[in-house]
Amino acid sequence: MSGVMHPVGPEPQETYWVRRAVVIGSALVLMIILLLVLFNLNGSQQPAPAAPPNPLPSLTPMTPSASPSSASPSPSGSASASASASGKATPSASASGKASSSASASASASGSPKAAGKASSSPSTKSTSTAVTQQTLTVCDPSDLDLSVDSPRTAGVSSSVGFKLSLTNTGSNTCVVTVNPNDFSLKLVSGSDRIWSTADCSTLVGQRLAQLTPKQSLNWTVEWNGKRSASGCKTRPGTPGAGYYWATASFTGVASDRARLILT
Repeated sequence: MSGVMHPVGPEPQETYWVRRAVVIGSALVLMIILLLVLFNLNGSQQPAPAAPPNPLPSLTPMTPSASPSSASPSPSGSASASASASGKATPSASASGKASSSASASASASGSPKAAGKASSSPSTKSTSTAVTQQTLTVCDPSDLDLSVDSPRTAGVSSSVGFKLSLTNTGSNTCVVTVNPNDFSLKLVSGSDRIWSTADCSTLVGQRLAQLTPKQSLNWTVEWNGKRSASGCKTRPGTPGAGYYWATASFTGVASDRARLILT
């Protein structure tokens, strides 16, 4: 015991104490390193917490606005979530990812999402086109229409005469005009004598539909057979003789200027 506390040897006493301190310090460092290694081994051998089971994706058909890639859940989302929690992807996350991939592949193979999207896109496009057409085809305002009638300068008694009619859009917008017997009439008079009128025979007018841009006109011709007219497309007795006759037209309250015709 005295040899431990009081070293004996040819070297100075301080040299022996330094040697003992180095040996004891080295032993303590080795013990500390050994304890740290054992602690780390025990900690790494503990099982990593199991990731919660990932449910299989639903195979409900997608809505038309969703694409197939966005409808089925991505397997990378669950795998990355498990990797961030434990430092690596767990077997359960990998299996769940494979199941999600196979379910997404089968949903794409069935073709039902594409069919649903295609079926709903056509009515939407068709309804939009109809709405645009209805907005474009606005009815012409009578105040934006100018009606004119033109006739030959002279014609023979009892001969047929063609009256040229023109309906012009004087407004600043494109519009639609419909000419039919209910809204249009052309008549021929001589003084106070009513000679002939399309109101007596609707087939003389027919029906016309035109879309008119600003300053554009709808032109057509109405034939007079040279006789007096009666209701029901009939004629009255008495042939109009030589003299001056005046033709006027009206459409939805818009009246034309008079056109002069001389029968010879």
